[in-house]
Amino acid sequence: MSRLPFIRENDLDAKGRETWDQITGGDRGTLERMLTPEGGLYGPFNAMLYNPRLGRDVARLGGSLRFRGQLSDRIRELAILIAGAHWKADFEFWAHRNIGLTVGLSEDEIEAIRTGSEVSLADAGEAAAVTFARELLATGKLSDSVYAEAAKQLGEAALVELVYLVGYYCLISLSLNAFGIGLPEGEDPIFGA
Repeated sequence: MSRLPFIRENDLDAKGRETWDQITGGDRGTLERMLTPEGGLYGPFNAMLYNPRLGRDVARLGGSLRFRGQLSDRIRELAILIAGAHWKADFEFWAHRNIGLTVGLSEDEIEAIRTGSEVSLADAGEAAAVTFARELLATGKLSDSVYAEAAKQLGEAALVELVYLVGYYCLISLSLNAFGIGLPEGEDPIFGA
């Protein structure tokens, strides 16, 4: 149960309405898919409405990373799932598991990320990105060898994006966990109760 009561569209002032419109009017999908039965927004978006200016900035950064980045869809979703698994953020992992499947991740790859197991990837760039994201989350740093391999496979501009992507989804995962934002009704916990 969320610690923050759902804010409905009609409850918002002008600033809140701008944030609502930015979140629901962009690349994230249809409004109907984002609405809870109570008329609020699923996932991290309800919390963003409590601080509309900051919420707008956070949503804008997320949209840029998710929809206008240079990383492949598979690498992006692998990194997001790794961040969600690291923080055991059920909603994050659940939402991006479904997105990951649509961009070609396999059930086995997703399960390996969930459990922290070895992910078998044929693509050297994807493998380097997974190692990079996992080491960054585990230690807060990168060894020279992991950095060098990822730079060789992906290029340094992509590594900047990968660091920002992992960091952004840490922010989202921590927000979900701090405010007790779980899964939609009827979904089973991913990382335990």
